[in-house]
Amino acid sequence: PLAIKSDVISLAKGKALHVIRDAAAGAPSHSTRAASLAAFQKGVITEAMLKQDDKTRRSENASKHRTTPTQMDNADKFMRRWAGLETGASWSDAPPDDTIDLAVCGVAVESLCIVSELRAVVRQLESDLAAARLELKELLGGAAVRS
Repeated sequence: PLAIKSDVISLAKGKALHVIRDAAAGAPSHSTRAASLAAFQKGVITEAMLKQDDKTRRSENASKHRTTPTQMDNADKFMRRWAGLETGASWSDAPPDDTIDLAVCGVAVESLCIVSELRAVVRQLESDLAAARLELKELLGGAAVRS
């Protein structure tokens, strides 16, 4: 339902981040915050990424724990059925303008995953470059290596 669309997207982004950080840290965790902290402590993400993760986590948490007046006004029979409080709910029961655009949710989650993967690749390349510079410096007998 449209009344909860933005909250569902925030929840999906938070869940995707939780899974990505658990995978990066190499172990499951209880919360998105714990997953991000574990990834940070392992050196997989930077402090800036940890701060961005915290923004995503806070949005996820707010989406889960707040109910707006608009949402309450739209707690209609379809939402009740969709939530499993009444039988027979199905996405196809909703009018076209009152459904969550699952394609948008999928793209948002996929984009978050791609950005995270690209950041990991950049971190690895930066690490490899630093190691190569040190090795070259040693080969040159301590001479400075230009960037």
